[in-house]
Amino acid sequence: MLWDEPLAGVDHVTQKLLADVARSLVAQGRTLVMVLHELGPFAEVIDRAIFVQDGRVVPHQHDPSHHDHHEISTGGQTSSDVPHQTDGTGGRLMDWLALAFMQRALLAALITGIAAPAIGTFLVQRRLSLLGDGLGHLAVAGVGLAFLTGAAPLPLAIAVCVIGAVAIELLRESGRAQGDVGLAIIFYGGLAGGLLLAAFAGQGAGALAGYLFGSLLTVGAADLWAIAILGAVVLLVAIGLSPQLFAAPPDEPFARSIGLPVRLLNILVVSLAAVTVTVSMRTVGLLLVSALMVVPVATANQVVIGFRRGLFAAMAFGAVAALAGTVGSYYLNTAPGSLIVVIAIAMFALSWPLARVLQRRHRPIIEVTDDVPPLGHDLTEPHPHVHNENCGHQSLQHAGHVDYIHDGHRHAEHGDHYDEH
Repeated sequence: MLWDEPLAGVDHVTQKLLADVARSLVAQGRTLVMVLHELGPFAEVIDRAIFVQDGRVVPHQHDPSHHDHHEISTGGQTSSDVPHQTDGTGGRLMDWLALAFMQRALLAALITGIAAPAIGTFLVQRRLSLLGDGLGHLAVAGVGLAFLTGAAPLPLAIAVCVIGAVAIELLRESGRAQGDVGLAIIFYGGLAGGLLLAAFAGQGAGALAGYLFGSLLTVGAADLWAIAILGAVVLLVAIGLSPQLFAAPPDEPFARSIGLPVRLLNILVVSLAAVTVTVSMRTVGLLLVSALMVVPVATANQVVIGFRRGLFAAMAFGAVAALAGTVGSYYLNTAPGSLIVVIAIAMFALSWPLARVLQRRHRPIIEVTDDVPPLGHDLTEPHPHVHNENCGHQSLQHAGHVDYIHDGHRHAEHGDHYDEH
């Protein structure tokens, strides 16, 4: 009997049930051949493991004296030939470095951990922190459509997500729909549509679990290349155009007056957010990616001052959370996506007391001196003309009084004379 990737997209309860079924079949004398990225709950059932790396297959007999350890070849050497640190219980702490799926998982997590806060910085600035969550729900519709058409999930999810993000931004800009109304439409329409399309394709909700909650340890070489290329595009644009992307939101009319394409920049931000969300669906999952886009940014804002420093600090915090969560999931046997988000939130919680300490230490002390006497009024040249609302000169309101435009100067009435303003 052949089982191909029985752990992919399956929750831990079902994994244990599958392990019980495998144990029962083996007890009946059946032979099971399984293709796995990790042994997981099958570690006590498997009596022979074949490790494939770089096109080389090296089988090793299972050592019955070590129920949780399987000999794994690493480029021609067995793991017993390579010195490793131990954890004091006979297990090797650094075995995961030799596993190809862990190497891919670490690289994918690192790219996502850097790219998500990079674009999340501009979402937080625009008060669109929940946009990533809404786009994650919309991407479910793209995955369901891929199931229905038999196409690859990533390209379709990106296309659906980008189209939806641009539509919501245009509706928000035109004033026809408030931002929260648009997000609500994305939330419920995208998720319901994705479930419905998956059902039409003969797939249940379980088929979407790997995309909703992430399946980092099953990232293949092709997936890693796609994540790397799209992540690089997001980073290049987010960092290269950071001055323009930062300048538009605080005062859009002023940004337009100095020639910035505000609409194009806003569309670019939401499009990059859509790409980041879909790229992250294999790492932290569509339901958790918004946390990785927002929480490291909030942490950076607690401990650093300045936009550019905050941008790079958020990317650093995201990378640390992603790597720590991936490695921790290997030892704790937990889902990487959830652990990454929990670590990011823990870092944010720890930043509170650190921020208070830094504020006390670096609080500036400003001494105000008044060595220069206040300036007097600049009188206009004497002229017989008396300004009033019917005098024929253009008038304008200025700080509680009226200025009159006269020969290129602004005259303000002050008692029996006029001041230059």
